[in-house]
Amino acid sequence: MAASGNRYTQRRWFDQYESINTALTKIQTLPSDFQTIVSSGVNVLAERNLEADEKLKSMGTQKVLALHKSKNRHREYDQNPELHRTMNYLLILPDESREHLGNQFRDITTTVVEYVEDCNATNQDPKKTEVEGMTQTFVDTDGSLEATRTYIIELHPEFVRLRKWPKPKEEVFEDDGGMKIRHAT
Repeated sequence: MAASGNRYTQRRWFDQYESINTALTKIQTLPSDFQTIVSSGVNVLAERNLEADEKLKSMGTQKVLALHKSKNRHREYDQNPELHRTMNYLLILPDESREHLGNQFRDITTTVVEYVEDCNATNQDPKKTEVEGMTQTFVDTDGSLEATRTYIIELHPEFVRLRKWPKPKEEVFEDDGGMKIRHAT
């Protein structure tokens, strides 16, 4: 426990990581199914790019069992198995990898929260299939916000005016003897 004036506050392991704190705060505002989709995407990135699943397996059965039993602590993020796994991956990763994955976690979570806000602002219901598409785009492009935002803008061009996102690059098609060639401007 850390002293804070006359009071004591318990610090959590992730309190020193602003990106993880931001992601966790924001993801908890989303519906449970959206939390699962986003967390699953982050877990794919952790497993594919950082070998988090292998690191978890190499920890030994006692430590892995302790992580799985930590669901009994009734922390809000423990209620969703995918989010719980995301937090465990973040816990076991080395600092540099944790920071990288924490930034990706924050970026996709923030983007999904903004999507939900934009849907609400334009009197539309956020769609699970669109959150799945956004998350899959983010994962497929190794965390490209530009690609993810382009995906959203293609579905909802009206969202461009709500955000200060850069407009996606326009593509020009040139006919070269019956074949169309694609150029970014």
